[in-house]
Amino acid sequence: MKLPLHGIPEEGLRVNFNHETKELKQSLEQYFPSSTYEGEIELRPAGEHFHLKGHFNSDLKLTCSFCNEPFDYVIDEDFQEILAPVWEKNLKTASNPKEMFESDVELITGLEGEDFYLSEYLKEVVEFALPAHPKCREDCKGLCLTCGSNLNETTCECSKTRQSTSMAFSGLKDLKIDKKH
Repeated sequence: MKLPLHGIPEEGLRVNFNHETKELKQSLEQYFPSSTYEGEIELRPAGEHFHLKGHFNSDLKLTCSFCNEPFDYVIDEDFQEILAPVWEKNLKTASNPKEMFESDVELITGLEGEDFYLSEYLKEVVEFALPAHPKCREDCKGLCLTCGSNLNETTCECSKTRQSTSMAFSGLKDLKIDKKH
């Protein structure tokens, strides 16, 4: 979804979106093939810069990296940034754009051209919100490395056998150390 920046009024532009928004569907469907999402942004000019503020919410199914079971995951992200032209190398010259806004504005994002691509920006929001190694719960025990059983659902005897036979340093078990030296 392309938003032309030159046409944004002083009071700002508010955009509400969801999983049915045609312009976002294609770029976000890799993350949400069967899940829904919704959100809103507010974009307003601030001198040569633009203040972006918004919210993104979704419930989706992920697969646990430890036990390989599906689980529900919620993305509930608020974001706030200053969009500045890429050519402006030193943002602290005449006035610091961060001073124009509340203190919780932390990020300054470079703009290329005269348009803001909401779909590309939302892809970044989602990618940063998703865990690198999804875990279904904090105490997930994962899969047995020997038999592949889900250790959250069952116990196996492999761990007892594995400790005595497959430890990398098991050869050092009988090593006698002379403590005199």
